[in-house]
Amino acid sequence: ENRPPRQNVTPPDTFEDAGELAGSGTYVRFDVPQPEIKRSWPSFRDMMLHRYVVSRVIWTYMASIAVTYFITLCLFPGLESEIRNCTLGEWLPILIMAVFNLSDFVGKILAALPYDWRGVHLLLCSCLRVVFIPLFILCVYPNGSPTFSHPAWPCVFSLLMGITNGYFGSVPMILAAGKVNPEQRELAG
Repeated sequence: ENRPPRQNVTPPDTFEDAGELAGSGTYVRFDVPQPEIKRSWPSFRDMMLHRYVVSRVIWTYMASIAVTYFITLCLFPGLESEIRNCTLGEWLPILIMAVFNLSDFVGKILAALPYDWRGVHLLLCSCLRVVFIPLFILCVYPNGSPTFSHPAWPCVFSLLMGITNGYFGSVPMILAAGKVNPEQRELAG
């Protein structure tokens, strides 16, 4: 029998080493225990604690976003779609919604302008948007002859509401991640 002498081979440390040895024609034992890769998933309590720590730092930014969108959703599209005019008829709500969407887009573009807002100031400005609620109500009340009956009024209010919605909805999202440690930025987002 002409067998080649048996080589003394140490077991590979990783699967990559095993693949290299296997490709060279050397016998490899795959039953050798591999180093365990320990995956530790955080518990629910740990996840909540991390979120709590981050939210304590950026709570004003979070509240600003919530107030901004709450006020917008109180008016758009529901109340805005009820505004009527004899001259424009059913086209006025369509015009108002188009003005809002276009100005919201402009507000989001303006949010890219560099200005370092403090969280409290953002929250205050977002809360000031509550003035749009009575203004839009006066565009439909009293029924038949509203206080602001000219079609320009709801268009102007919608323009201002759209710009502030785009701006105060985007700026807190942009700035909040910069207020936490780099390893917490994804969680802040």
